[in-house]
Amino acid sequence: MPRYFYRCDNCKHQFETVHSIKENLDHCEECDTKDALKRVPFPIRINKKGTQKAGNIVKDFIKETTEEIKEEKKNLKKKEFKT
Repeated sequence: MPRYFYRCDNCKHQFETVHSIKENLDHCEECDTKDALKRVPFPIRINKKGTQKAGNIVKDFIKETTEEIKEEKKNLKKKEFKT
């Protein structure tokens, strides 16, 4: 189930919850106000420690794939000579 963040316009209480995409909360349990909750955009959490840049990930993938293709070509040549 998706995770959502809400903020009350009345008391400014913020919380995170999990519910169906069809469901929409509107009652603040903190200040007991109806129609006061607004869904706020999901905050992005970035873990900078140990992360790679997208470009480096792509370069690594291309390098690994190129090596796999070379190995596969060698294997195919060996099979051709055996038959």
